[in-house]
Amino acid sequence: MIFRKKILWRRALDWLKTYHPLVIAVTGTYGKSTAAAAIERVLKTKYTVRWTPEASPDPAAIPLAILGLADDPASISWYRGLTRSFAREIASEEPQALILEIPAHRPGDLDWIARRLSPDITVVTNVGTANLELFVSKENIAHELASLAIATKGTLITNHDDVLLHALPSLSRAAALSYGTGAEADVKLTRANRLPAGQAGQREAGFALEIKTHREMAELLVPRVIARHQLLSLVAALAVGHALKIPLVTSAKTLYGFEPPKGRTSLAAGRRGSRIIDDSANATPESMQQALETLRALPLLRQGSGGQASRRRIAVLGDIARLGREEETIHRHLGRQAAQTANIVIAVGESMRWAGTAALQAGADVHHFDRPEDAGAWLEPALTAEDTVLISGGREMYMSRLVERLTTP
Repeated sequence: MIFRKKILWRRALDWLKTYHPLVIAVTGTYGKSTAAAAIERVLKTKYTVRWTPEASPDPAAIPLAILGLADDPASISWYRGLTRSFAREIASEEPQALILEIPAHRPGDLDWIARRLSPDITVVTNVGTANLELFVSKENIAHELASLAIATKGTLITNHDDVLLHALPSLSRAAALSYGTGAEADVKLTRANRLPAGQAGQREAGFALEIKTHREMAELLVPRVIARHQLLSLVAALAVGHALKIPLVTSAKTLYGFEPPKGRTSLAAGRRGSRIIDDSANATPESMQQALETLRALPLLRQGSGGQASRRRIAVLGDIARLGREEETIHRHLGRQAAQTANIVIAVGESMRWAGTAALQAGADVHHFDRPEDAGAWLEPALTAEDTVLISGGREMYMSRLVERLTTP
């Protein structure tokens, strides 16, 4: 494993030295994939781009992403990885810009990467409570993120709304740029109004945004973004464009029609006319809370011309792993929030028993299942055109299997 990691990193670093792409690193606890997808759209106005969605915990994931090998890292040997990367290099033109999602799975991960990789631009989205089993506190997670910030050689872009990130610019040699909703942010989200249902030809209600820098202003419609918390990911992408001197209006135009990546609070058509909010990719406590808020805030929409309004909100929540001593407290909190949001709460997994108990005590209609397959077998026959269903859970729960079952025609 160590040999494989070293040899793939050596090949990746040789590739970087040969082609000198613009390297943009996206790190933080959650929201990385949505921000990276938006950054890709902005960069395509000026560059050819390579982006590989969020790296797995496999130590070889980052060099494989650099080389454009998007398979499951565990399935690629060092020899196969080298062979495929050389073949790809010969057969296709190499990108001018590279977007890397760099998560902090374990203490020391980002420090190890930062000693080898100096991004031109680093975007830090936030500090949350994921992986508390190893990091113990959010302050320790912020300290881990600082390693990549220090290694950045061009521009460090941070979320000004997260106070734990305020110290990062002072630690880095890079130029500092911030984004957020506060007056002191360099790229500010100054207005975010939910669109009425049916606006811009959409059955669902997205948002109308106004974004300002010190010298520019742009308006943006995103009818396919249903979650308010994802708007800052779009502003982060506009901040990257601003750092690269792409006009704000030009960057904003690229994001019209933007859809979040699958499994990250994205919307899908469910069976029998139901709506599925798919948050199954890899939920953290914060992202699950925000997904529940999206379930609550999503307008009750008519199902077709004469149909009934969506009247039932159903929350299907799977375990979030690696929370350490906070595991029970966090799951109970999620259960109480779900009870305030949904008509039916379906808890999946052992840790979610705490959430189910808390939701039951708060008066919700609660059902518990050990596996997403079992939850699907119970829920699928009960779905109607009046249902909006949130499906969320940690990576290890494979809640995407439930999404596939409920969205397959």
